[in-house]
Amino acid sequence: MKKFIRQELLYGLRTGCFAIILVMLTVLTSAILYLNHIAAVDTYSNYLRVQEYYQENGLDIQADLQGDYTVTPSEQGDLVSNPLLYYKELLEKSIFANSFTYGISQILESSAFLFPFVFGLLGVIIATYDYKNKTTKMKIVRASPWQMGIAKQIALLGACFAITGVALLFSFGMQSVLFSLLKAKIPIAEFNWMSINMLPILPKLVFALLQGVLFSEIGYTLGILFKHSLIGSGMLAAYSFILPPLGQYDLKNTMHYWALRIFDYYGNLSLEPPHAKTTVTIALLVPGMLCLACIGSNLIIVSKRSSF
Repeated sequence: MKKFIRQELLYGLRTGCFAIILVMLTVLTSAILYLNHIAAVDTYSNYLRVQEYYQENGLDIQADLQGDYTVTPSEQGDLVSNPLLYYKELLEKSIFANSFTYGISQILESSAFLFPFVFGLLGVIIATYDYKNKTTKMKIVRASPWQMGIAKQIALLGACFAITGVALLFSFGMQSVLFSLLKAKIPIAEFNWMSINMLPILPKLVFALLQGVLFSEIGYTLGILFKHSLIGSGMLAAYSFILPPLGQYDLKNTMHYWALRIFDYYGNLSLEPPHAKTTVTIALLVPGMLCLACIGSNLIIVSKRSSF
């Protein structure tokens, strides 16, 4: 079995499919980090504009900074009662979201947006490359369909963990560079961003890894069913980026349920709130049962389907 698992991993390395997924994930994550950088700079500009307005009109800056503010929704947009304090607190959150302290958390937050498609695509590629290259018959000679299916599943799991780890390292490097640039544009020592609380990192990492594994299994299932990468990839893209959550039993809804409890979302990202009737039981059972169903169906289809 170890030989077949190593064979699947080596194929992914030599053909560059693991590298493609890694580059895709790193580039998309870096783009989100850059957008957070731009948001912090823009927020600082807004804060300076409001501060300048106070100075020109002789308003008491310190009184408003020590006060409070309210945000009232309206048809023309939100009305803020104390814009100076509002932009100051928003800026502090933006600085914190770009900081080294929040770096890994900020990167993991993007998993709710990126992992469903990126790791789903990985699963599709792993499932379909034998059909594409017509190597199924050759492998069946050396291993049973059942062994080949299990080897692919284990290789997929290992690839998810490895790609996530390497992408985190690359993205954290990008975060470090952007934060250094931010310190040159904003006098961060003047703001109280270091006192902001952050949720524990371990649940965030576990959630990101489990989500990657789940959607890689879903992508693998689509690849096994349709034997073609374009169909599975198109379905994943539509579900990830176009379709809204479809109700309390929708997988995306349960992912939002957990993400909004695990991540802080101090940066530029935000998620739709989950369905009001979503419970802990539903949020556990839906992804758990779907993952088990995918794994089981994959092994059954591979073992029953003819290779000739």
